[in-house]
Parts: sequence; C-alpha cells; structure tokens
Amino acid sequence: MLTLDAQTIVSQEAERVVLGTLLTHGGLELVADVLTADDLSPAWRPIYAAVNSLDMEGRPVNVLTVSDWLKAAGQFDAVGGLPGLVGIAQAGSGTTGNLRHYAGIVKRRTDAGRLIALCEKLIAEASTSRKSGADLLAEAEGQIAGLANDTGANADMLTLKQAMLQAIEQADAMQDGTYKPICTNLEQVDKKLGGGFYPGELIVVGARPGMGKTAFAFGVALEVAKTHPVAFFSLEMGTAQMGVRGLSSLGRVPMQAIRKGEIDADEYKQLAAAIAKSEQSKFRLDTKAAVNLAYIRARCQRLKRREGLGLVVVDYLQLMTGEGDNREQKIASLSRGLKALAKDLDCPVMALAQLNRESTKAKDGRPNLGQLRESGAIEQDADTVMFIYRDEVVNEDSRDRGLAEIIIAKQRQGETGVCMVAYIGPQGRFANASTGGY
Repeated sequence: MLTLDAQTIVSQEAERVVLGTLLTHGGLELVADVLTADDLSPAWRPIYAAVNSLDMEGRPVNVLTVSDWLKAAGQFDAVGGLPGLVGIAQAGSGTTGNLRHYAGIVKRRTDAGRLIALCEKLIAEASTSRKSGADLLAEAEGQIAGLANDTGANADMLTLKQAMLQAIEQADAMQDGTYKPICTNLEQVDKKLGGGFYPGELIVVGARPGMGKTAFAFGVALEVAKTHPVAFFSLEMGTAQMGVRGLSSLGRVPMQAIRKGEIDADEYKQLAAAIAKSEQSKFRLDTKAAVNLAYIRARCQRLKRREGLGLVVVDYLQLMTGEGDNREQKIASLSRGLKALAKDLDCPVMALAQLNRESTKAKDGRPNLGQLRESGAIEQDADTVMFIYRDEVVNEDSRDRGLAEIIIAKQRQGETGVCMVAYIGPQGRFANASTGGY
C-alpha cells in the first residue's frame, strides 16, 4: 500500500503525463468531463486553464500558443517559463490512448486529498465547536455527501435510445401495477398530475397564510407514509403542534378540542385508535428550526440508507438558511439545491412556499406564479407549482365553504388546471370533495 507521500508523487507524475499529452497531441475532449483545473497541483493549473481556453476559442493547442496565453495572463513565469512548459511537454504520452487512464489517477488522488482535508476540518470543528453532537454529525454527513456527489462527473452519457427504453419500462411497470407514482389520494389532483408525484421531481406548494399549506402537505405525507418512508421537515411548527395535527387528522377529532383538553369518552377512543394506527406509519418528523440544505440532505440520505425514502417535505422554503448576498440569491440557491436533492435521492421533494403581499391585491384573490416570493428561481427550478385557494378565507359570504381549489399553475410533464377538493377545517385536513374523507 502506497504511503500518502508516494501517492502524491504518483499523482504529480500522472498530471505531467496528462498535461504533456494535451500540449503535444491534444485530446482535451477525453478528459474534460473528468478533470477541472482545481484537480491539478496549483503550480500547473494555469496550463490546464490555458488549454481549456484555447480549445474553447477553436485555436491550436501547443507549447507556443499556451506560452502566449500564459504571458497575456501574467502566469508564464509561475509555470517555469518556456523550460517548464517544454519539460512538461516531454513528459507526455506518445498517444492519447492512455490519456483518460492517467486523468483517472489524478482525479482519484485529488478526491482522496479533498477527503483528507475535509476530515481534518471536521476534526478541528468538532474540537472547538459549541454545537451539539447531532448537529455536527449532520453537517459532516452533508459535507461528505456533497464531496461524493462531485465525483460522478465521469459517468458515461446515455443515448436517446437508452432514455426512451427507460421510459417504456416505467410505462410497462405502471400498466402491470409493479410501479406506481407517489399518490396524494386526492383523486382530482392525482388525475391531473398523471397519477401523482414522480421520483426526482421538485413540487412547490404556495399559498397565503391560513390557506392550509401545512395541512395539505401533512395530509399527503400521511397518505404516502402508509407505504413509503416520508421525511417531513417542519421548520415552523414544533413537535407538539405536529402531534396535534396527527391526532386530529387520524382520529377525526377537532384540533381545538385536543388543544383545550375538551375530549369526551368517544373521542378518547378515536385518539387511541389514531395512536395505534400511527405505529404502522412510516412518517418521520424533524422539527429543528432554521436548518440548511446540508442538514436536510444528510438526514434524508441517512433515512434512505436505513429504510428507503418515498417523499421529502420541507415546511417551508423561506425559513431555511441559504447562501447568498441577499434574500433572492439565498432562495435561488435553496430552490436549486432542493431540485438537485430530489434527483440525487430519486424521490419527489415537496417544498412549501409563502406568497408575497401582492397576492392579497389580486382581483379575485387567487394566487399566480408571479406572487411567489423570490419567484423567479422557484418557478424555474420546480417541476410542478401548486397553489391552495379557499374562497371562504377571502370572502365572508363565499358559497364555497368547506371547499378548496388546488391550482396547478405549472407542470413540466403535464397539464395545468384547477382541482376542487374538500377542506375539513376543524381537523385541518383536505379530502376528496365527493366523499368528504380519505
């Protein structure tokens, strides 16, 4: 087994072969999906950057053109001048046949170095941080998972035929019942969605406060959790509040009665039955406030390894902590991250979102895509955008009491439209309008 120093020497020799071959025989297209400039030793990164730039411009790549580029960039002396470039060119392979092999050596050693550096960083943080062990572990898992995701760039691209065959396989599986999308059990909604939610999708559910975003997501999560594990991140409500929702929804007892302790004998039996029913549920709840994307990713990956994962719910998007200089940039980074999370986990992710104040000024009160706070990024990243509208909240004399509109405003793989469902206010749940219950 090579020592760390020996591995570094092997990596540097492989770097010289890669760069030398690029300077003398070309072949950037063979390694561009494997290596970036950051994968190379700092002293040689300018050479790779020069090769990339010249290739992008359609100019020839050789010692002379790379020399000119480095001189213009003020980095010629940093790579050892002309003697340095000539020395690297002489280290190149006589053919591009082994170029990808040597690039793989460089990539593996770079990944190992990054992992070592990350471990050292985590050790230092664990030694000095005042965070809880659980928080440190979650952050560590997220950072290691992020490092692992960065190593998949060299996977072979699929042909169109392969993609089409996968689609046919899914269609056949749906036809014979061996594959089913994640259903909400709201018949009109599932029909409009083409059967339900699909793996890799980001579903955004928006509404004004009081319309029932959490109730809708909670109801869907309970339904999915009958057969698939669900990760529900409640950034707004605590454990006891979510527990009341569970008792009310499953036990069919008004939430206010549970909160006030005004429960009769029959209702106690219903609540006992609800608790018994919950023992079979695969619903998993996290009520930590102000979490970031790395935390959610780590928790979801852990759950998927242990039990599998059918759905992730985040309540709600704007309460997450994100990266960026302003609010819009932070929301953009979060929406992109949640979409990437859905693809990586291969399961749907439902993110609830607040509407901006313009939603109260609409003529009929119904929300639209322009009313999502920081809507540009959210609308762009989401596969499906749904809004909840209850007319009785807006109009005191509404004729649609007990009803709600689920407005599908965007659907990347299907049609848009409005679905009418029932809303049972005392129990904070949605149901099929025809039956009044799930």
